[in-house]
Amino acid sequence: MPPHAYLESVRIRHAQALLTAGVPLVQVALDSGFSSQSHLTNRFKRVLGVTPGQYAQRGPARRGAPPSLPTRSPSR
Repeated sequence: MPPHAYLESVRIRHAQALLTAGVPLVQVALDSGFSSQSHLTNRFKRVLGVTPGQYAQRGPARRGAPPSLPTRSPSR
């Protein structure tokens, strides 16, 4: 992994932790080492497939949980 890619992954993980803690998005961008909220949003979405706002709106229990499967009622 190139150094720049590694650094970006560290920054994204740090941003995830801050978002989970409820830190405002602008502050997350600055504390994570991104030059702006837009820069964070672009990189975050490219890496994780969702925007930081969407990530923050999902509850902590839903972030790592696999999608639930529909249940069938038992046969009689």
